[in-house]
Amino acid sequence: MSFGNVIFAENLFFQGGLVTVVNGSVTVTGSLNVVDGSLTVFTSAALEGDTIAVGSTRHYIKHIISDAEVELTEPWSGPSASNVAYTGARQPWHLADRALAYKFAKFLEQDATASATARQAADDALAYRDLAAAWAARPFNTDVTTTPGTRSALHYSTAASTSASAAAVSVTAAGGWAQRAADWAEKPNGEDVFGAGTRSAKHWASIAGGHAQTVANDKAIVADDKATIAGYRSQTFDARDIAVDKSALAQEWAEKPRNQAITGTVGGRSAKHYAAEASDSAAAAAAIVFAAGNLIDYGMITDLPTDYADYGTVP
Repeated sequence: MSFGNVIFAENLFFQGGLVTVVNGSVTVTGSLNVVDGSLTVFTSAALEGDTIAVGSTRHYIKHIISDAEVELTEPWSGPSASNVAYTGARQPWHLADRALAYKFAKFLEQDATASATARQAADDALAYRDLAAAWAARPFNTDVTTTPGTRSALHYSTAASTSASAAAVSVTAAGGWAQRAADWAEKPNGEDVFGAGTRSAKHWASIAGGHAQTVANDKAIVADDKATIAGYRSQTFDARDIAVDKSALAQEWAEKPRNQAITGTVGGRSAKHYAAEASDSAAAAAAIVFAAGNLIDYGMITDLPTDYADYGTVP
C-alpha cells in the first residue's frame, strides 16, 4: 500500500496467474493459474513502465493491451515459455507520480463518458418533454404517436364535452316523447294524437264500450221480438226463424272478426274489432313510454320517429 509519497514494499511487486512469452516477440499473454485459481490481470496489477520477468530475463512494459496481454518495449530476449510464473516490478522512485497520472487519465476517461451520457440524457429529456406536451394538447382526432388511434387529453376532453351536450339534448327530447306517449294513451275522444285521424287508446276504448251497449240493446230487442212472435203463432211466418236470425246478428255485433262489416251494414264493426283497436293503441303508448325511458344514449340516437305510423296502426 502507499500513503502520500511513501511507497511500501508490497507495492513494488505484482504477480497473479501465469504468462506465455515467445523469443523475439514483444507480446506477453497471461492465463489462469489452475493450481491456485489466480488470473493474470494486467490492467489493475501493472502500470506502463513497470517490468515483467521470467527467470533471469526482464523487460519493460510499453503498453497494457488488456487484462491478459501486454506489449513490451523490445522483443523478448529470453527463451520461449508457456504458462509459467512471472514477477512484475514497479519503479519506486516515480511510482507515486505515475500512479497519480494513471488515475487522472482514468478520471478524464470516465468524465468524457459521463459527459456523453449527460448529453444523451438531456436529449432524451427534451424528447420526453415534447411527447408529454403532445399527450396533453395534441388537437382533436390527431394521433399523438405513430400508432393509429393514440389521442391526447385535449381530444378526450373535447369528446366528453360533445357527449355531455348531446346528453342534454336527449334529456329534453325524452320529455317530449313522454308527453307524446301520454297523448297516445289518454287524448280525449275524437282528438288527433299525431296527424289526422290518429286516436288514443281512450278514444278506441270508448267506441268499444258504445258498441258493447249496442249489442246489449240488440239482445233486449231480440227478447222482445221473441215475446211478440210467441203471440202471433197463427201468422204464416215462423217466430223461431226470426229469433235465430236476431241471435246471430247479436253474436256478430259482439264477436265479428276485426275489420269485417256487420251483416246488413256498410261500416258497422263488432265490439271485438274496437277492442283490438284499443289494444293496439295501448301497445303503441307503452312502446313510446319505453322508448322515452331508454332515449338518453349520449348523442347516439340516429333514427327518431317521423310519422304517427311509427307508433301503431290507425284504422
